Parts: sequence; C-alpha cells; structure tokens
Amino acid sequence: MAIELTAEVRKEKNPRKLRRDGFIPAVVYGTKVHHQIQIPEKSLQKALSQATRSSRFTLTLGKEKFDAFLREIQYNPLTDGVIHVDFYQPQPDQPVTMNVLIKLHGTPAGIKQGGTLYQIRQYMPVRGVKDNIPERIEVDVTQMELGTSLRLGDLSLSGVSVMLPLDSTIATVKIPRRLEVAVAAPVAAEGEAAVTAEGEAPAEGATTGEGAPAPAKAEKGEAGAPKAAAPKGGAAPKAGAPKAA
Repeated sequence: MAIELTAEVRKEKNPRKLRRDGFIPAVVYGTKVHHQIQIPEKSLQKALSQATRSSRFTLTLGKEKFDAFLREIQYNPLTDGVIHVDFYQPQPDQPVTMNVLIKLHGTPAGIKQGGTLYQIRQYMPVRGVKDNIPERIEVDVTQMELGTSLRLGDLSLSGVSVMLPLDSTIATVKIPRRLEVAVAAPVAAEGEAAVTAEGEAPAEGATTGEGAPAPAKAEKGEAGAPKAAAPKGGAAPKAGAPKAA
C-alpha cells in the first residue's frame, strides 16, 4: 500500500528560509518527470516513520499524482533532521533495483535448545518492475533448529530477481560455546576409553609401529574436530541507501 503525501511546487529558492517556514525541499524525477517541490515537514516526518527503503509513495502535486520510491534522504549532520528528499518515478515497465527489508517472525526452535538467533542480512537487493517490488519480506523462523541457517534460496519470491547468490545467509541459530564444550567433553572421554581398551597408551613423543608420532592426549574441552567459534557481535551491519536503475 502506497504512502500518500501532498506536495506543492517549490516557490522559495532559499532552502534555509523554506525550512524555517516549515517545509522540506524535495524533487520528484523520472524519465518524463522533473519537479522541484516542497512538502510540509510534519507530513513528511510522519510518512518517513512508516516507510521502508522500498515503500511506494503517491505524491499529489496539484491535479497530478506520481507513484514514486525514495531515492535519497539528506540529513543535517548536526541535528540529524531531514533537509532534502529525492523521489524517483520509474516507468511502469522499467525494472528497478531496490533494497527490501527482511523481517523475521517467530521464535526459532533452536533458541529453546539454548541457541542464539543472529540476523546476518537485514536488507536484500531485488530487481523488478515497480508493481512487483515488495515493501518488506516476511520470514517465519520458528522451524529453525540449533546450528541451522536460513539462506536467500529458501525464500519464495515471485516477479522479482534476487541480486545476490542464493546461498547467501540471512539468519543463523548459533550454538553457544558452553554447549560446544558440553558436547566435546564426552567425545574426548570416549577416545580415551578406546585407547585403554587396547592397552596402555604410548608415552607422549613416542612413535607407533609404523614410525608415525603417537597422538597427544586431548586436553579437556577438545573433541578432535575444530570448534566453530560463536560470534561475539549482535546486530548485522546496516545496508546502504537504495538505488534505482
């Protein structure tokens, strides 16, 4: 559903005075469109609070309406307030590339087993005509178990092309280090039992009958195979601004 905004043709050339009067300067452009406009600041702030990077906007300018996407938002580096907005109107049959928000829903089964859910990618670039670009992609993660990952190829999308490899990871349920140690300890104990069943283990540094060095006794917490390190970070990095092609 498109977010509606009412704009006016920009009359004030001084952007600072325009903002003091309660308007934000903006532009809407496309193949056959280019208008310098101004939007009431309060209306724009409300619209932006509801929008994602792939939200569609309906701009009303007098008797004309423009279906457009956000192309760029400029902010004041000191106050973080919006100082200018670019809207882009593609042609109905012209493919565009947009970063679409990925929203995860549900509690993974792996969390109940002691794991932690990490969202690796928050946005996914897709390409298609404007009517096929989704505002967000909803993903149910309740079936994800401990040690499993969700990849782009697992998603069901129609009408758009994904602009990343399908094996790219979206989210994963990591095994905490304390669970890795708990699993590794019994494996090491079984290995020691196998050695003593044949007889006394050779001394450290000794060689076997074929001349190969005897394996050193595993330290506590080692399981023979390398352990996967759980990440210490939390959130995934933010994606860049959307680009229209």
